[in-house]
Amino acid sequence: MAVDISVLGVPELQRKLRALPEKIQKRVAVSALRKAVTRAKRRIISHLSGSRVGVRTGALRRGFKRAKTKSASRRNFLRLGLELPQRSDLGIPEGDKYYYPLAVEYGHTNAPAHPYIRPAIDDYREEEFAKLASDIGKGIEREAAKR
Repeated sequence: MAVDISVLGVPELQRKLRALPEKIQKRVAVSALRKAVTRAKRRIISHLSGSRVGVRTGALRRGFKRAKTKSASRRNFLRLGLELPQRSDLGIPEGDKYYYPLAVEYGHTNAPAHPYIRPAIDDYREEEFAKLASDIGKGIEREAAKR
């Protein structure tokens, strides 16, 4: 499986990436995606610190600061993302059925939505695609220099 970056709209970059062995393609793509997830994490924390979301205890912000990048890789699929904070990080008792980070993001019957994840992704989409393409390009150059 070759890494498909056609969503970035840079055919030359796609050709250069395909010229590399699959193992190296994956290494370049994973490295670039990890940087993108880290940037998204910083934006989420920023949204939680600003006026977009009312801060009561700061537990949600602290939980996201400790959140780890998670990855899943199957034969033809690679996914990277950010773990949501654990209940213990937020001070939510183990048996409690409520998990408020999603209620803050999407709202519920007694409170309106205060999105902090979706804007961190949507508001920076074009900028992030450009940075992702740049990171992949740098990764290709780095790998080519090793050869």
